[in-house]
Formats: sequence, structure tokens, C-alpha cells
Amino acid sequence: LHYAIVPSNPPESRNGVLCGRLEAKHDGYIGIAFSRTTSMLGAEAIIGLPSDDSVLKYNMNDYNDGDVVPMREDRQTLRDTSFDMNEDGMTIMEFTKLLAEDWQIPILEEGENIFLYAAGGYELGAHSAHLSFTKDFAEDIHVPSVEEEGGELELLAKDCTKELCDLELDSDYLLRYKLNIPEDSSAVECTGCTISMELIYEGEAWISIAFSNDGKMVGSEAVIGTPVDGNVLKYIMESKVMSGVERMPESQQTLMDASIEVTDDGQTIMKFTKLMREPGEIEILTGDDNYFLGAYGIDEVLATHIKRHSVVLNLASGVSEEVATPYKAAWLAHGIMAFLSW
Repeated sequence: LHYAIVPSNPPESRNGVLCGRLEAKHDGYIGIAFSRTTSMLGAEAIIGLPSDDSVLKYNMNDYNDGDVVPMREDRQTLRDTSFDMNEDGMTIMEFTKLLAEDWQIPILEEGENIFLYAAGGYELGAHSAHLSFTKDFAEDIHVPSVEEEGGELELLAKDCTKELCDLELDSDYLLRYKLNIPEDSSAVECTGCTISMELIYEGEAWISIAFSNDGKMVGSEAVIGTPVDGNVLKYIMESKVMSGVERMPESQQTLMDASIEVTDDGQTIMKFTKLMREPGEIEILTGDDNYFLGAYGIDEVLATHIKRHSVVLNLASGVSEEVATPYKAAWLAHGIMAFLSW
């Protein structure tokens, strides 16, 4: 189990999350459950099924197969879910879960949590392996706050309205961005604001950045660059298969200063400037959280991605004026990326 805890901010807001990645040398379903005791009975589980690649929340009502049932639809609140069985025999399940949810067992930021792990066959049924363990996340290595260090975060030392700010999506993929605020507007109103982005991938491939309302690929809107033809265009992501990645109509191809190139050093670099507010499209916000999804492929022709990363970023964390809680977004972004960058 790889994980990152992103604490609630402010503490009473109940918006903290657990980002989890469960890996098993196993060919079948895997799951992790949250329990008030060490018993399966009464526990609440997250289970990934290979039969349909689903990752859902379940109630563990009894020990029989038929008593392990999916939670009702309004409680299926997981984000950034994925389930994969790779050629090396590893089964990998990823998810992001709120720490505190109504009528569900809370995951404590401080105090003992009881977890159960299980693995089984291709369909949900009796498990072939299981164990329980406890975890107090407060015992993890403490990262000193800015106030404790008496210094400043490098990310926040920049004014992202005056220079490019950097966000590492993974060790090979870098996002640089700058907010462009018209002189007759402000970071709050942001009438006519644009965002300039530069994505740098250490390799030769198609690359993209998508904007989402919920952190998921389906329903997001992407800017994709393909070096093979030099195109940098906007797309609608209607499903996870290639046939569901549709180019937006010409009237919505409003990117400015768009380019993509492969350098002599083997880097793929895509640049563009985009209006932050466009009719009928997902708005990029300055004073609230944005879901950005970065992805890249195996070569220069658009096809299924080999890696995808999700990050929550409040762009106001890099704006020098009218920022009430400047450190929230930086810790939120870095907390989630600490997990996702593996």
C-alpha cells in the first residue's frame, strides 16, 4: 500500500483525502477495507475487480459472498480510480477517498485506524489471502510547515503572474504555467484572463494536459500536442478509449501561440495560451481548486497513454495579491503528487 494523506484545510472542513495505490503480485481482485474492529463483519471496503475494471465502495454485511454489496450510488464518491493488471503479474488499484463521509467509517488523520486487506479470484468471491493491520498517520515523518522553518516555499516565492511557475507531474514530465491578467481586471474577477502553459517531456511522444471538474479523464477537456504533424488542438474526452477522444469543432479551437517540437536533446515541448473562461467549456479558476490531468504516449502519434497524472492546484497560490490562504493549494498539490509521482 502506497499512500498520501492530504489533511483537511481548515481542520473542520472535512475535505481531507487519502490517496491510495494498492499493489499485489496477484491475478484477481484486490481490496482494502476500513473497520472499527479487526473483523470483516461491518467493515467498509474499496474493491477493484478485473472482470470489469471497476473500483467501488462496498458494505461488508456478512462473511458470505452475497453479503458483500456495493454501496448505493450517492456514496460512490471515490475519485481518480483505476484498476490494472500488467504483464509483470502485478495488479494495481488506485483511488482517492475523502477521510470523513456521512454514515461511513472515518479515516483518522491522528489516531489508530484499522485496515483489512484481501485478494481473490477474477470475480468477487471468497478471498485467497487476507490480513489486518493498524495505522496512525500522525506517526509518519513530519514535514515542517513554512512557519516552523522560518522560510518560504520555492513554489510560492514566485509570482505566477510575472514568471512561469513549475509543477513536476513526474520525473519526466514538467508543467510550467503563467497567469495573464489584463490591466483592467484582477485575480478575483479575472475578466479576459488567459493562462500560458509549457509542458516538457523527457522523450519523444504526444503529450497533453486536460482540465476536469472531478479529476477523472471521462468528461474532461484536453489540449493535446502531436509532434508527427505539429498540431496542438483541443479535445473532448468522452470515454477512455481512443474513439471517445474527439477533436473540438473549429469554432472552439481558440488556443493562441500554440506549438510543439522535439528538440535535439530529445525533449518534447508543447506551448500554448488559453482563455481561462470560454463558453460551454470547463473554466480554469484562479481562486478555487482546479483538476489538471497530464498524460503522454509512447510515440509521436496519438494513441493510448502510457502514463497519466492528476493534480489539484489552486492557481491563486502563485498570485501575489488577494490570496487569503496561500499555502493550502501548495500543500494540497504537493501532497497528492507525492503519491501520484510513483
